[in-house]
Amino acid sequence: MINYFIKSLIDWVFRRCSPGVPLIRVGVPLFGLVLVGLTVGITIPTSQVPFNFSWDTSGSFGALSWGVFAIACVIVLLGGWLVVRDIRRESLKKVIVIEARGLRD
Repeated sequence: MINYFIKSLIDWVFRRCSPGVPLIRVGVPLFGLVLVGLTVGITIPTSQVPFNFSWDTSGSFGALSWGVFAIACVIVLLGGWLVVRDIRRESLKKVIVIEARGLRD
């Protein structure tokens, strides 16, 4: 019984998923970053001057936030479309088996 559970768990973890699922996994956190207001700051010390990289979406430069939001929308919609397409494609591949043992003379 435990061997069957472990085998089923391994099969479930390493199952083949739709290509739309990773797209949705990437797009949804992008929504969160845009809606929360992403602020990133990195300082890299160099020999001459420290290199500062910072990005703040709460300022007046909102076009970047809208661009990331649009890209996230496209990624999530494409991923959802791929998942729905795969579900419809798999539902068409049903096989009906007819057993003929009882129909013989």
